[in-house]
Amino acid sequence: MLHEDVNLIQEKPYVPEPDDADEARDGLVIAARDALRRSRMRDKSLISDLFQGQLVAKKTCKVCARSSVKFEPFTSLSLPVPAPASRSFVVAVLRLAKHANGHPSLTVRVEAPRLGDVRDLKTAIAAEVHLTPDSLTLCDVARHRIYRVLDEDTLPLGALGDFPQVTDASKRLLIAYERPTLELPKQPSIDFPSSFEELTVGQRLDALDHKRQWYVGTIVEDEAPCRDKNHGKPGYIRIRFDRFSAKWDECFCRDDWPAKLQPPYSKSKGNRLAAFEICVVHR
Repeated sequence: MLHEDVNLIQEKPYVPEPDDADEARDGLVIAARDALRRSRMRDKSLISDLFQGQLVAKKTCKVCARSSVKFEPFTSLSLPVPAPASRSFVVAVLRLAKHANGHPSLTVRVEAPRLGDVRDLKTAIAAEVHLTPDSLTLCDVARHRIYRVLDEDTLPLGALGDFPQVTDASKRLLIAYERPTLELPKQPSIDFPSSFEELTVGQRLDALDHKRQWYVGTIVEDEAPCRDKNHGKPGYIRIRFDRFSAKWDECFCRDDWPAKLQPPYSKSKGNRLAAFEICVVHR
């Protein structure tokens, strides 16, 4: 540190700290001057004369109401830099052919909350092009390929990273596709038991695991070891989650019904497919 190299006091004396009662009696201004005087007894240089300051910290006990005031010298002070409340996105919007009016694609610049999520961004885009947020599918495109579909509305915008402020598909950009309203056939109703006692081996259902995440699985009857300490106990059923091996099975009892056991795909995301139309422009 440059201050230590040019410090005029080579042998620093011991300087006792004053009693809290003395500082309370003398007042804050006099106590600050006394603290500066004691600091100059150990540190005296051009650096301290020009750049040194004092921080005051006052603590009060909530039990006995006793106060303690301390002064600390500093040469650098960290201050928060105000962050903008919103961030700007340049988005390419591809409309359906029947709504395009001869302009299937357009570029918009929107503002979304800096601490917002994908839903906030879709809402801003929809307001700009006079659509509804649910009619848009937002995609992260890089090098002319769809890198990922942003179908999770609760995904924070901070997780997306930075995007260039130009629509260049050779680098990275956001594309919002307008989806048509699809009339999908109604799925047949799934007969799901109305009580825990009606659950049988082979039943498909959603289960809440020990990490509070919903997964779809199947009730199995297996003696293979698993991590659940309740395995093998009477009154418990064993559930094997899709795409997980037997060691990750978990066991549930009557007390878990219905808080942790629900019909299949009612809580979990599953692997259900969503169809939507996109506009492809060949150049």
